[in-house]
Amino acid sequence: MRSFAVVDFIPILRNNRLLLATCCYSFSRQTTRPQIHHPDGPEAGYALAFNLGHSVGADHRVSNGGYPMRWIAILLALVALPPLPAFAQEADSSLPGTTETNLLRRLENFELARTDPDDALQGVQWVLRSRHFVFGMPRLIDDRHNFTPSGFSTTQTGITMIVREGLVVAHFDRMKAPLWVAQRWTRFDHTRMHQVPSQDRPWREDLEVPRYARGGTSYDGNRTRLDRGHMARHAKNRAWGIDSSNWGTKMSNSAPQHRRINRFNSAWRALEDEFRDIVVRPGSEIDAVWTISGTIYRDRQNPNNETPEEDFQNVVRLDRGGFGVPDATYKIVGWFDDNGRFQARGLIFEQPHTAQHVAGEQTLTYTLGDTQAPLAENLVTINEIEERTGVDFFPMLRDNIEDQIESTQPQDLWEVQ
Repeated sequence: MRSFAVVDFIPILRNNRLLLATCCYSFSRQTTRPQIHHPDGPEAGYALAFNLGHSVGADHRVSNGGYPMRWIAILLALVALPPLPAFAQEADSSLPGTTETNLLRRLENFELARTDPDDALQGVQWVLRSRHFVFGMPRLIDDRHNFTPSGFSTTQTGITMIVREGLVVAHFDRMKAPLWVAQRWTRFDHTRMHQVPSQDRPWREDLEVPRYARGGTSYDGNRTRLDRGHMARHAKNRAWGIDSSNWGTKMSNSAPQHRRINRFNSAWRALEDEFRDIVVRPGSEIDAVWTISGTIYRDRQNPNNETPEEDFQNVVRLDRGGFGVPDATYKIVGWFDDNGRFQARGLIFEQPHTAQHVAGEQTLTYTLGDTQAPLAENLVTINEIEERTGVDFFPMLRDNIEDQIESTQPQDLWEVQ
């Protein structure tokens, strides 16, 4: 069942001043009949609005009066009271020009697109609520990630959730890599990123991940040609401070990624630049994006996942650390267009490979395509990513809208559909 916050009622009060007046009158009946004399100055109206019907601050004089004065006070409050979202804007200035309240308003305006929470959460024991999610936390759609770690007698769900200020991680414990990493990115985050000096990359194990799901800090890149690829980009993590930058260099945010995909003017890097800069690009109406990045694994002897208990047993694993090498990595981005409609795109970056041992040394062979191809060549339906990962993205969208967004094959990254 969805829980409600104060912001859930902002549109109701904003659009119904009669209701607001009734609330004020109701509150006022619980007190004596005060005449409130507020100090002069531009903030006087705010003091009146906040104190009406409640205790009166020390800077105000109170005297008994009749009902006419009560109604006069209410009318003055309604005249002096700015639109309620302005209060939220003053309280949370996290987005200059486009406030946190505006983002909430867009979600509220799109509320009819939400599915019934009881339907969306059927069979789900718990969910997280985070600003890094839009239309719900991604959820597992089957049990392919379950496994029994060595030394355990019971099957584990196989996913460890890690919540940080700048990102949320669903760690795929069996593969020792993130299944998905979610991050919201706004204009204000872009500004903050440049206010924090560039940080080193002190890769460390994430101690919040179970011991059996850790493999050290190296993919033996000189031999395997695999980088520690950030799922939430290193530079962007600075927006939440130095601590967040360091959290982003924990292995829970890293996936084995071929260096031609992770760097060298690759399409992946171009996409990261797009997501980072679209919120400040001149002429762009996109002021916030929600990104989800992660890994795709396929069991070569069981590609259709028909027997979940046998899934992933033949995934290539590095001799050093036992990390599972993904067959691909993906990114999903969601945003609201100029008309307040939700848009989303999915992209997959294939990383086909084989492994063999020669003279006791593990050798990986890759058959990569053009890693610098235009981004349009990597666009796929979100349904394809869901099928290959076993994850349902945007689960709180109403089914017909979700189906339309996720089944459409996009031709352009930002074109409205």
